Amino acid sequence: MPGQPDVLIIGSGIGGGTLASRLVQHGLHVTILERGGFLPQEAENWNVDAVFGEQLYVPTETWCDKHGNAFRPGTYYYVGGSSKMFGAVMIRFREADFMELVHEDGISPEWPIKYPDLEPYYALAEKMYCVHGTAGVDPTEPPGVPPYPFRNRLNRRS
Repeated sequence: MPGQPDVLIIGSGIGGGTLASRLVQHGLHVTILERGGFLPQEAENWNVDAVFGEQLYVPTETWCDKHGNAFRPGTYYYVGGSSKMFGAVMIRFREADFMELVHEDGISPEWPIKYPDLEPYYALAEKMYCVHGTAGVDPTEPPGVPPYPFRNRLNRRS
């Protein structure tokens, strides 16, 4: 490896890849460490039953839940991480999602950051990942959401 990186990122999934892209744009030398290799290119990549039903690409290791019950984790160790099986949904949390939430099993505490702190990053991510949609049609949408950078191809009126 020539020289030392300014930043070392563990994992090449959606988070690591996004962070690396932004840091490189700002002139930093970035190295990404990835546990897995490349996902094999095969017909099963496109088979929903094989990927999700048979868990073809999920590691064979087992994890344990809080009760000691073993399960196979829903993660993938490949270059690109779990984004290789990404369902193409980019969630923009709502303002209320950052507040304390009382529910049947207890209390989810208020976040130390708020929606306005993250809004500029939502906009950057939506542009970077070519998010399609029509701003203003969702009644739960936070105020001031800018038009999505890419036209919603499913809505002929946009």
